[in-house]
Formats: sequence, structure tokens, C-alpha cells
Amino acid sequence: MAAEPERLCRLGRDLEFNVGTYFEHASSDIPVVRATEQGLFTSTCYEFAVAYVEAVEFMEEELKTKRNHLAQIHQRLCLSGAAWAAAEDKSTIRSI
Repeated sequence: MAAEPERLCRLGRDLEFNVGTYFEHASSDIPVVRATEQGLFTSTCYEFAVAYVEAVEFMEEELKTKRNHLAQIHQRLCLSGAAWAAAEDKSTIRSI
């Protein structure tokens, strides 16, 4: 099987773009969700208000982290493809 580093890199790019779109869409919803403030929860309980705010903050950071992970996966797939092609080239028997 021949090494195809461009296919691996394309896979990483497609993954980052297609999945990253969902993360960005969810991130754009965070300000809307954040608009629900603690004061609106006074009819329920203080603990729920605090938990809600903390969950929103946690999700914002989590979405950023996952987006960075996708970028790293893309980069590493490109590097793996290049290393695979280089290894295959070095291991190919050639006549002198």
C-alpha cells in the first residue's frame, strides 16, 4: 500500500472543519445561555443558580478545548502522513 500523506492531511482538515463547525455553533449559543443570570433563579434555589452559571462557564472552556484538540488532530495526521511517506521512501529497495 502506497503512502498517501495528502489523504491523511485532508482527513484531518475535513474532521477539523466539519466537527469544528458544530463546536463553533454551540459556542455562539453561550452568550444567549449566559444571559440567564442567577437572579432569575430566585424562585427555585440558590444552589441551582450557582450550578447553572458554573455549568455554562465549564461548557465554554470545554468547547474551546475540544476545538483545539481538533486542530491538533489535523496537525498530527499531516505529520503522520509525511512520516509514513518518508519511511516508505527510505524502505523502498532500489537498484543501483
